[in-house]
Amino acid sequence: MARASERQPSSFTFIGLLIISLCLANLVVGPAPSVHGQSPTTSSTGGGWQLVTADGAAGSPGARWGHTAVWDTQANRLLIFGGNVNGVNYNNDLWEWTASGGWRQLNANGASGAPQGRNGGSAAWDTQANRMLLFGGAIQGRAFTNDLWQWTSERGWVAINGNDVSGAPAPRQGNQMVWDTQANRLLLFSGNNGSRTEIPNDLWQWSTATGWLRITNTGDSIRGRYAHAVAWDNQSNRLLVHNGLVTFSGHTTEGLYQYATAGGWRRLPNGASPSGAQLGWYAYAMDWDSQARRLLHFGGTGLNYNTLFQYTDSGGWVELTANGAAGSPPGRRGHTATWDKQSNRLLVFGGADNSKSYGDLWQFSGSGGSGGGGTGGGGTGGSRTVYIPTMRNSFGDPTFGGTWLTGLQVYNLDKSASANITLKYVRPDGSTAATTSSSGIEANGSLTFFGSSAGVTDGFNGSVVITSDRPVVVIANQLSQDTGQSGSYNGVSAV
Repeated sequence: MARASERQPSSFTFIGLLIISLCLANLVVGPAPSVHGQSPTTSSTGGGWQLVTADGAAGSPGARWGHTAVWDTQANRLLIFGGNVNGVNYNNDLWEWTASGGWRQLNANGASGAPQGRNGGSAAWDTQANRMLLFGGAIQGRAFTNDLWQWTSERGWVAINGNDVSGAPAPRQGNQMVWDTQANRLLLFSGNNGSRTEIPNDLWQWSTATGWLRITNTGDSIRGRYAHAVAWDNQSNRLLVHNGLVTFSGHTTEGLYQYATAGGWRRLPNGASPSGAQLGWYAYAMDWDSQARRLLHFGGTGLNYNTLFQYTDSGGWVELTANGAAGSPPGRRGHTATWDKQSNRLLVFGGADNSKSYGDLWQFSGSGGSGGGGTGGGGTGGSRTVYIPTMRNSFGDPTFGGTWLTGLQVYNLDKSASANITLKYVRPDGSTAATTSSSGIEANGSLTFFGSSAGVTDGFNGSVVITSDRPVVVIANQLSQDTGQSGSYNGVSAV
């Protein structure tokens, strides 16, 4: 399992101004950092996304983000632990999911003898001893910890070492770790240690025989980071590390690294994000598909993407499902993505966007699904898609108050031809609330759209997908109709 955790979603639940430029023939919504490499291609052969359990389903763990997840290879089940359940409280409940039995709680929140509730810890499945290992994270009150725990079906939770033990990695949050199936050891890389000055780029190993040992970094230089993601490639016996936050002021890094016992760190030449792609910069999730020998990467921050990518050494990053694609999970961050080694599918659970947390479970199997395509370039012809993650129509916000309304201003950037625009309003569960017929925007002109004109009911709180046959800019204005509240979230496209 690999997951990019984060500290907490933004406290505001609205988007004051979201500017997205769409100037390529394929989807190019993304954050501002420069990207390099080839434009993404899209596979559409077989497989795809499927909702397994809906958000809020009876008997499920409930919405959360910053939790951990592992695949238990002995019992063929998904294990979910802890996480932030409401922006304030950190749980310590443990759940299992199986294809035959669905969800089952293994220990309740607040259970004695279990690790403290936490957000942004990391977990891995020890395939040698058949146990889940849990390390670090932020506990209630926002303190960081460096305790190490194991969980087995036979004994439940057992503390291996407590907090602040000497010789262990410093207390931290947003760290990531995997189980090295070749050397039978735990590998932990980096994380936010709370120093506020420098994020360590330390690499550690742990086994029952040796305890904690720091590994000397060799090979290519790699920066310390947190809220990154990692995965273990059990075919090439290497640790894969992607992106993350490299400063406490929110700067991200870009690129894919591998660590192997022979050779140390190496920046992979085809690991740079493809131009115009929406690879998550932090708080996304990824895991290794051992059947197809590829890395799968879903979601992440920026605009709370729901894009799915695969990586192979020969092909680099390839887009499998485009951002905003129908039938995909809603965009999110702080979720988990875990490879089911029994049924050969990716399982995505939980996460959060700017307005809510999720408790849904999705699966992805096969080589691709719906999405964009082509190689980009050119400003005319073809279909372009803009995804707005927060779209409201007279929605009463239960946390911050006010009744919220979203107005979309769509500008046609083509100075010589009209643009044909359609809008699809999407509920949080991925179903379609309304779809507009095509609207024409004259060359160099603009139109304003509201959900009510499309037949969206009052109280709607979802997202919207805008499709255009010309380059457009979309400005999403979120305003409270009765309290005057406002705020801003800036998104800039990759060009």
